Amino acid sequence: MMLGKLRITAVSDGTVTIPLDKLLTHISTDKMRQQLANDAMTPQAETSINAFVIDNGQQRVLVDAGAGDLFGHNGGHLLDNLAAAGYPAETIDAVLLTHIHADHSG
Repeated sequence: MMLGKLRITAVSDGTVTIPLDKLLTHISTDKMRQQLANDAMTPQAETSINAFVIDNGQQRVLVDAGAGDLFGHNGGHLLDNLAAAGYPAETIDAVLLTHIHADHSG
């Protein structure tokens, strides 16, 4: 997407499956499981691990670095997906970490 003169590209590192009782903390585990079962849903969610490239035509900044294989075989695809998006790792000028959780700095 373009934001003014900046091209911003989302790049997937992969996915991670998270138990919903770790995310939904204002509901009891039993109540959550019952609500999900009522809708034929499982008590887990597959979430995306993404990074972003900001390209101003002169510099390319990678925002976050994915999780690598820290969460298993579904992650660790950032380098391949950067290259597929036209941004091989060696063309990145800087990395900006939004915070140091494993899914952003792995």
